[in-house]
Amino acid sequence: MSYEAFMSAPKIAIYVETTIVSYITARPSRDPFLLGCQQLTRRWWRQDRGKFSLFTSQVVRDEAGRGEPLMAKRRSQVLKGISNLDFNDDVDALAKAILKKAPIPAKAADDAFHI
Repeated sequence: MSYEAFMSAPKIAIYVETTIVSYITARPSRDPFLLGCQQLTRRWWRQDRGKFSLFTSQVVRDEAGRGEPLMAKRRSQVLKGISNLDFNDDVDALAKAILKKAPIPAKAADDAFHI
């Protein structure tokens, strides 16, 4: 989907990043803060996601598909039916510029595409 279509969506558009699908599918955390994030995200997903136009990217799908096979499958299932935003030269150039200027570790380089 193009940026123009994303911005002209009739509902408020939300980019679903990997953290969201991880919170939805992960085993309950023992960390109280993370557990709260999981619970809030799951509740929003069940009750409110239909109020928004959801979008994701191939970067998110790739990240979600990594790791423990069962959990990767669960994350991928959550992403089914969500439209991908198209990548183009502008997106690539912006991500590279962010990586040059922002304190993003090399192992998290994909985060520049989310930004």
